[in-house]
Amino acid sequence: MNIKPELRQPASASSIHFGLWIKIRIALGSIIYPCVMHRKSRSMGETKGFASSTLTRYLFVIAVASLLAACGGGSGVGGLPMPSEQGTTSGVSIGGGGSVGAEDRAHQAASIGGGGSVGSTPVPSVQSATNGYVGLPRPDHVVVVIEENHGYSQIVSDIKSSPYIHELMTKGVLFTQSYGVTHPSQPNYLALFSGDTQNVTDDSCPHTFNTDNLAKQLLNAGLSFAIFSEDLPFVGDMSCMSGGYQLKHNPMVNWQGTQLPPEMNKRFADFTQDFAQLPTVSFVIPNQDNDMHDGSIEAADNWLKIHIGPYVDWAYEHNSLLILTWDEDDFMGDNRIVTIMVGPMVNAGTSAQRINHYNVLRTLLELNNLPAIGESKNVEVIKDIWLTH
Repeated sequence: MNIKPELRQPASASSIHFGLWIKIRIALGSIIYPCVMHRKSRSMGETKGFASSTLTRYLFVIAVASLLAACGGGSGVGGLPMPSEQGTTSGVSIGGGGSVGAEDRAHQAASIGGGGSVGSTPVPSVQSATNGYVGLPRPDHVVVVIEENHGYSQIVSDIKSSPYIHELMTKGVLFTQSYGVTHPSQPNYLALFSGDTQNVTDDSCPHTFNTDNLAKQLLNAGLSFAIFSEDLPFVGDMSCMSGGYQLKHNPMVNWQGTQLPPEMNKRFADFTQDFAQLPTVSFVIPNQDNDMHDGSIEAADNWLKIHIGPYVDWAYEHNSLLILTWDEDDFMGDNRIVTIMVGPMVNAGTSAQRINHYNVLRTLLELNNLPAIGESKNVEVIKDIWLTH
């Protein structure tokens, strides 16, 4: 949008030239007349000549002053602003006149391509948002930890068994209307990872898919992903179970070999303590003793404090985010679960926005300027929790 400067309209060239011509004639007449009078005074007597000479000098001074005024003693020519080639008032005048004011320069700069500057002060142009939602942050790293089979009230009401989880609730945002997508476990993990349950309705193994997923979207954008599973025998292992590890809790492996490399399927032992070296997005899968599936709330809470607590502390100083969520409830309620987000970009408190795994996936994609996939296209990004700077 061009903003036109509010400047005085310039006088036409013909009016300037006519006025200048009249003034110069008057000034020249004022000079010629005293010169003639001076010559006459020399032929007169001394008494009359002295008086005439004095008058002549006086008139000569007035004539010179008139000529100077006519030829440029004010702003522009004869006190008028000089028209520029663009038809606006020029900032340079003849005879030391005034220039365009700072406010007018600001308008002029803003009207040239939307940018420019006034002196040393920049005039910014309006930039569009880089992702689909205004106000979303761009974390350097996101770690998503998934717990198992406990409903919202089981966790929120048990402060004694889960003091660290409650500390995270205080530091970050607790979603009071967060829900699993379905039952049992595996389709919830698939929904969070790919935006679709892939028509899986049980915990069966193995499966092979070649559809859109979070990891592939990140890789296509030059970003990174890894899943860190506790008790996974080795990097890239595709077995259905081993000790406390269960493939049903590791959604990435179902795309391994079709879209995703085995190096992305990591052991939790590979979860580096140099957190700056973590991928853009990481999934962390505790084993069944430490994710509340087989073990206690207290054991899982202590595991989180020991293994994830250092990352949370680091995240506050390094623009990074933790998402702690559950796959589903214990089949005893309406599949309402706890979801917590913690990090320096989060406004601590609670959110009543109704969300599920598709909303979390949509948000992970939007935080990295990536398009929605699967059912995440049909839900809202998580909003109204982000601090603005």
